[in-house]
Amino acid sequence: MNISISEHHVQLHTSQKDYITEKMETIVRHLGRISNNESAEIKVTITQEDTKAEEDRFLCEITLTLPKKRVLRCDHRSLSPEAATDLCVEKLKKQVEKLRTKLIG
Repeated sequence: MNISISEHHVQLHTSQKDYITEKMETIVRHLGRISNNESAEIKVTITQEDTKAEEDRFLCEITLTLPKKRVLRCDHRSLSPEAATDLCVEKLKKQVEKLRTKLIG
């Protein structure tokens, strides 16, 4: 499993990067038999934008690339990078479960 975290207009601490990596590992556990771990790739992008609303400052975008050209993607805005990641992971879990039921039955 290849997990890459990129930052735009924000500098994440190592503790924040570790937190994001832990959350991505939960996604890997949810994948189960859909993919072997070597061929899947997760790209996480955290962006800080100057918005009027404080609760929309951080944007988290996650792209999960699976074998056979399957791509799952989600994004979410929130007050902190951790909160945006949490909400985005919940969306991605739903997409993974839907794909698992479609493929495995």
